[in-house]
Formats: sequence, C-alpha cells, structure tokens
Amino acid sequence: MMNHAARGVLLGLGLILLFSMTGRLMGSQPQEVWHSGDLIIDGNEVFTIENVTYHQQGNIFVLDNAKLIIRNATLVFHPSFSGQYALRTFHSSRLEMESSSLRPAYDCSIESYDQSTVYLREVRCEGLFLLLKNQSNAFAARTDFRAVELKGTPTAKVQNAYIDGLKLTFGGDARVELSELRRAFYPSWSLRDRGQVTGTTLDLLLENTQVSRWSIGVRDSVNLLVKDSELSQVEFELQNAIGPLRGMRTGFYRDWELDKSNVRNVDFEMRLTNVQVNLYWSLWIEGSSDLKLSDSVLFLALVPEDSRVSVVDSAITIHASEYRGSLNAKHATVTGDLWLRLSSFSLTGSIQFEDSIRVGVWDSTVIEREYLVLITDLDGEPIENADVQVRDPRGRVVFEGKTDSEGKASFSLSFNDGNYRDDWTLAASVPRGWSTSQQIDFLTDTPIRITLARP
Repeated sequence: MMNHAARGVLLGLGLILLFSMTGRLMGSQPQEVWHSGDLIIDGNEVFTIENVTYHQQGNIFVLDNAKLIIRNATLVFHPSFSGQYALRTFHSSRLEMESSSLRPAYDCSIESYDQSTVYLREVRCEGLFLLLKNQSNAFAARTDFRAVELKGTPTAKVQNAYIDGLKLTFGGDARVELSELRRAFYPSWSLRDRGQVTGTTLDLLLENTQVSRWSIGVRDSVNLLVKDSELSQVEFELQNAIGPLRGMRTGFYRDWELDKSNVRNVDFEMRLTNVQVNLYWSLWIEGSSDLKLSDSVLFLALVPEDSRVSVVDSAITIHASEYRGSLNAKHATVTGDLWLRLSSFSLTGSIQFEDSIRVGVWDSTVIEREYLVLITDLDGEPIENADVQVRDPRGRVVFEGKTDSEGKASFSLSFNDGNYRDDWTLAASVPRGWSTSQQIDFLTDTPIRITLARP
C-alpha cells in the first residue's frame, strides 16, 4: 500500500531512498529529499525524518493517531509567499522534533489543534511560530521562538527558551486577572500561580525563559482584567458585531474599560489598569459585522464572511482571508504589508499609503477600488466640467467623465492577481486650458488632487 508521503513527487539526490513500513527515511549518509504536494500522515502511521535535509513543497498534516518524528534533520519549506505552508497536527496526533532545523528562517510555522501534542527540543529557526489551539498541548526546551500563541484551552510548558512575542487568547466564559506582564527573564512563571484564572483550562508554565513581548486576546464571554503590565498588542475577536468602537491607540492606559454601550453582539469585558500598549490593537472581524472604527491604531484581520467596516481618522494594517465585504476609509493611513488571500471586497474612501508599504501577499483575491479625483485651479477653487480619462496598462480607455460642481469625479478599478502591480494612466484637462497625466496604481493615495489652469 502506498503511504501518503508517496502521493507527491519524491526525489533523492544521488541516493536511492528506502522506506520502512512505518515511513522511516533510511540512509547511511546525509541526503537531500524533495517532496511536492501536501504530506499527509494519518491513521496509526509513524513517519520519521532523520539525518536528512527534507524539502517540502506543500503543507504537512499529521492526523488521527499518527506520529511525525524529526530528528537530527533539516526541514525546508518552499513557499511562494509568507504563511503559505505550515506543519499542522490534528486529532490525537503527535509531533516530536529534536536537534533539527526549520527553514526558511522568516516563515516557520507549527500549528497544533484538537488534542494533538507537540514536543520540541533544540529546534532551530529564527522565525519559528508556534500556535496551540483547542485542547492541544506542547513541551518545548532549548528552542527560540519568534512567536507563541495559546488560543482556546491548550497547555504548554517551555524551558530554557527565548520567546520574542507571547500571546494568550482567552475564550468561553473565562474570568481572568493578570498583572506584571513585562519583558523579563522568568526563572519560574505559571499562569495559575501568577494570575486569577477560572472558567478555562488554558495553562502555561515558563522555566528559565526570556519573554520580550506579551499580548492578550479576548473573545466569546470572557471577563479580563490586566494590571501593571506592558503589552505589545491587545486583540478582540468580533463575530457579527454591530456599532462603533473608538479610541484604541498605543499609549498608557491608567484605567480603561471597553465601551460597549452602542455596540451589539459583543459579550466579552476588558479592563486595563496601568497598562502600556506599544504596537497596536488587533481586531479579528468575522461573520456579518457592521463596524465603525475611529481614532485608533489597528491591525485589521478581515475574515469570513461579508462584514462592512468603516475606518475614520485611524492607522490600519490590513490582512484579509476569505473576506467578502467592504472597507470604507475616511482619513485613514494604511501601514505595514498588505496580506490578501482568497478575498473579494470593495475598498473606498480617502486613504493614504505609507511610502514603505508593499503587498506582501496577494493570492486569489479581487479588490474593487474606488478613486476620487479632485481638480482645482491655481487659486484652489474647484473646476467644474473638467475632463477625466483613465487608460488601462494596454492603453484602452476604461473611464471617461467630467467633474461636478465641487471639482470631483470618481471611478473604480478592479484589481486581481494578474494586474495589482500594473500602472494605469489618469489624464485630466480643461477645454482650451491645461492638461496633465499621471500614473496610478493600487497603492495610489486618494483623493487624487490635480491642479489645472483655467482658460
């Protein structure tokens, strides 16, 4: 019977590879192994990668009661974009990784779900991210992490390690009070001993471990109080939420409580006392939410399904995955890399993009972007009936119109995987007066302001 590793393309370089019935890679000397397609290990299978460099073009899924052992090896993923591939464990499966390396350094993700187990010892990867969800559990020693997140009711023990960013996300009916979350070396720290925690089995034990940044997340009906702490980010998960939220900025909060007076379908409670927030507030917006967000510094995670989001006087970082909705901005600045996957939505309003911004990921996504053009004369007065024309990258006219009495005209362009890097040509003119043209693209600020001389 062909095991799942053989479902892809497996090539040995200069060496014939032999498989035992358990899926063990055997060889008497270092080898390079290539596998194309998702690697699926399931049932009661035990698959061992040992003393090899294993190149994986796809995800790795460990399912059922299966076990994946990686020992004295290098596992190299080959993604086309950040976050494309990960090593994921589900059900009651187990991952054991020891004295091994993960690459590429910037994009190493291990995700554990259900009741699966992850055991890591002396794992090397500069950008290692460990996500623990549901009732999964993990042990890690002598391993450095870019980020570790516990979400749901997992348990974890970390020894002799370094964690750049540590996030605890509480759900259900948990009642949690935490204090003194700061950059520090923790000889011994236990969530149960250091905090007041009820209504959840989420637990974390740190021994001889350095934590550089803490973050906190809430969802469901959690009641959370954080005191005397320094947080990198604060995260909300909003499901079908309707109404306004404001004032979520970086800075020091002497006594802050989430104002839900005008917001529906938000059941959690959060209070910050003597807390510094350093990076941003993170909002996971899903379902059929209808939100107006203002005066904030936000990481927006737009996820299924068809929410409507309005952002006013705020700085935002946009990540969208399977999002089918709208995003309207008024005096908003977009910061950080854009991450867009499997989405289709409209982007409208007045938006400024930071000079350093780039599209980090654009995958199977369509965005209908509205552009507002404002044409004025040399004295700053609006010009009515100015001609506006837009040509696509092939020179075809895709829009022709005139400005209204306020000097305004608007048009929309549809961007997809094939054209989001392209330039369009915007031309404007006044009969018997000046004319001008310029290149625009997906990251052009709006409104587009043009000055022309009258005849």
